[in-house]
Amino acid sequence: MDVTNQTIQVAMVADDGQCVSMHSPGNIEEYENGKKYGNLTAVFLTSAASIDFTFARKYWKDGKWQDRVARPSDYHEWKNYEWKINSTLFWQHVRMERDTRLALTDPYVLSDFPIATDKLAEWKTYRAKLRSVPADNSSATSMDQIVWPTKPS
Repeated sequence: MDVTNQTIQVAMVADDGQCVSMHSPGNIEEYENGKKYGNLTAVFLTSAASIDFTFARKYWKDGKWQDRVARPSDYHEWKNYEWKINSTLFWQHVRMERDTRLALTDPYVLSDFPIATDKLAEWKTYRAKLRSVPADNSSATSMDQIVWPTKPS
């Protein structure tokens, strides 16, 4: 690429095509387009190309930028040129949400909380259902598929 009279940015690309950083070097001669630096490859971008470039919507494959859909969720990872769900991260997220909901019910089950016996039983049942959310939703792959129990009124 002829870089004379052009503002250059350098995208540093991982082996899976994902751009992990982008910067404007003070001296472009520090980099060689297409050369590996550690485990990353330098890919030059002119300022015109950089305007439409986003980390989230592009990946590098076969010597050119390819379009990709945005990351579906925080628990998806880019692998083999596509988004894959990381089940461990997903279930950590579900459990974190479940634990937050459980913590919000703590006052209702304290021994000195003024509550009628029937209402206490409702809260205890609700808490038990919250604890079983991961097991009851084991086939879920998105938060939209998680069925949460109804909180007592």
